[in-house]
Amino acid sequence: MNNFWQNIDLFEGLTKQELKLLGDFFVEKKYKKGDYIFQAKKINNKLIIIASGQATLEATLENRIQNLAIFRNNDFVGELCLLKDHALYQHSLRVSSPTLMTYELFNKNWYTVIKKNKALKEKVLSKLTMILHQRLEHADNKLVALFAIGQYLTGQNDLKAISTYVLKTILEIIPSEQALLCSYSHTTEKIYIHEVKNYPFLKKNNYYPLKNLPLLQDIIKSPRTIIFDPKSLPQAPVLWPLSNKKSIITPILAGQKTIGFISLSCKAKGQEYSANNIILLEALANQLAGLIQNIRSQEWEEAENSLKREYVDLPY
Repeated sequence: MNNFWQNIDLFEGLTKQELKLLGDFFVEKKYKKGDYIFQAKKINNKLIIIASGQATLEATLENRIQNLAIFRNNDFVGELCLLKDHALYQHSLRVSSPTLMTYELFNKNWYTVIKKNKALKEKVLSKLTMILHQRLEHADNKLVALFAIGQYLTGQNDLKAISTYVLKTILEIIPSEQALLCSYSHTTEKIYIHEVKNYPFLKKNNYYPLKNLPLLQDIIKSPRTIIFDPKSLPQAPVLWPLSNKKSIITPILAGQKTIGFISLSCKAKGQEYSANNIILLEALANQLAGLIQNIRSQEWEEAENSLKREYVDLPY
């Protein structure tokens, strides 16, 4: 088990003996999709390590469930119990993969461990401070991006200017060599390119049949953000002919209906697209969805009024 604990950032720097001591107090637990690992306003009494699977941190905002963060293999959550007794969970953590396995350390067992080894406590809490600082920096970047875009979108109805600003802001937060922002029409089954960076065969202000992009067709059938690695599939160039690099693709949703896409490929400095990138892009897509719908409604209304003036409201 020591090999597993060595992959957990929180326990970096612990000796094999310290990892063995700590590991002996964790309890293995299994969950299935939809299970709550913990719920908001309940007492936070355990540190949770995700051994396998995926869990999503949820909050209810304006009567809608919003995803705040995604936790996967070797991630941890519930760390506040190591610092404070009787703290409450602020949000809920629910299993979002078919199955999930965790290792869980109850705070009463944590206190037993640190009585046996005070040096272990100092090492873990020191590392925890660094990780929490990184998480706060990410949260700050996300809030800045959302606030900046939210402020810019207020009162805007020029989709061209909006698209330029939004994609520029996204690339400042998630630098990538290739990027795309497009809308989608279910009537014509085509995408319309509002902004594009370095995707071959795509040009701004042009329409393209969705049948040429099977990966986007699949996302429309089952709306979700995906991280796609072309190297993992032999048919990748057919599914995603726009790039041979790792990509992240987020649908812009109006309800469950896809009305556009945000796509990034080849993250800067060879970095991987992360669960936090998913959360940020989905939040930005939510902001764009209402605006795209409003602009489309205005365009339809103007076209309808024009036709009415031309063919119905005749001057004689």
